[in-house]
Amino acid sequence: MGTLGRGWRAMAWAGVWLALAVVYLLVVGSPGWGEAAAGLVLAWPPTIAMRAVARGIPTGFEPRIAWLATLARVPGKALADCGLVLGAIARGVVTGEGVSGAFRAVPFDPGGEDARSEARRAIVVAAASVAPNAYIVAIDREAGRVLVHQLVDTPEPPGHGDREWPL
Repeated sequence: MGTLGRGWRAMAWAGVWLALAVVYLLVVGSPGWGEAAAGLVLAWPPTIAMRAVARGIPTGFEPRIAWLATLARVPGKALADCGLVLGAIARGVVTGEGVSGAFRAVPFDPGGEDARSEARRAIVVAAASVAPNAYIVAIDREAGRVLVHQLVDTPEPPGHGDREWPL
């Protein structure tokens, strides 16, 4: 059954439902009984969706707090990629040339079958896909690489050769 009893779990999901209804009220900006009722009705489907997703999340997801230091470079990368993509769009508008992307196979140590390696792989995929120029398409665990699609091909591969965190 997990660490929480059924009653606590039900209360937690009720809290999520109410919190989403409150967010709806904040977004609408005109609280009233009608809007509160609409918020409760509209908050129900995302709560059910979140519960369904939560059931599918493996319980062995074990990220490390030390990884936050590595992930601190993601916002800078996203900002640099914004400049790269906007520059390519501007060049395309001025010169009429199209932008050609590329698929790149980037070295990556996928780790093992343990919960910590699974967490790192999931975080690498999410973090590497935040910046607008590139996103991870697939992980080839046998070959030890990730397939990355870049909107604007760069001479330096994504991650600059970092096999653990190719961000």
